[in-house]
Amino acid sequence: RIASLLGAIALSAAVYFFFYRFWGSLSTGVQLVVLATAPLVAVGAMELAARKERTLYVAGILGLVAIACFVLDLNVLGATFNVEPAPGAFLAWSAFAGLLAYAYGLQLLLLVAIIGFTLFLSCQVAVWTGYPLNLSFQRPESLFLPGVLLLLMAAFVPSRGLPRFPLFYRVSGLIVLLFAFFVLSNWGWNSYLPWPWGTAEIVYQVVGFAVAGLAIAVGNRRGWREVETVGTAFFV
Repeated sequence: RIASLLGAIALSAAVYFFFYRFWGSLSTGVQLVVLATAPLVAVGAMELAARKERTLYVAGILGLVAIACFVLDLNVLGATFNVEPAPGAFLAWSAFAGLLAYAYGLQLLLLVAIIGFTLFLSCQVAVWTGYPLNLSFQRPESLFLPGVLLLLMAAFVPSRGLPRFPLFYRVSGLIVLLFAFFVLSNWGWNSYLPWPWGTAEIVYQVVGFAVAGLAIAVGNRRGWREVETVGTAFFV
């Protein structure tokens, strides 16, 4: 595992510096072919590794390489054709990572998909409320919607044969929600609420304590130790 990790890091660095050196001298057509091929080659290598190794460790590393290639593809294509940044890019990253996660049962790739999904929805909520994309992360209340949806996905998204996937949705959704409450309870000037900063902070402190306490109670009753631990940490 250590050898394969070092090999993956070295290969990624070699590919990056190779293209950094020669990318500008390639024609646009060749650049498009390379960009379209890179994630497909990585997924093909991932499939071969999954057939050879039961632990799927190498397949997981190659999956991260495939996601990195996909993210790089969209960024480079956007810069090449002067496409305006949009939240949809995060959704595309999340969908690609999620497909690989469910295809191979890899929890690390599911976590990447959850992060992309959270970024997409939080940015989209900020854009809907009139904030530019580069300022969307200054409004923690935009995290409420992805946090709630992740908790709902833990209950309703099918996960047969993948028993730990709902746990990832539950814990991630709870962390997103409580993190937003924590930030708003200390820095009320970030709130959408048209109230004085101090008032907004007090409101979110009370609500944050209540949600953390509820997480502790539900986690204890259902036997969800991870939920109970997250609720305890944020309550403290």
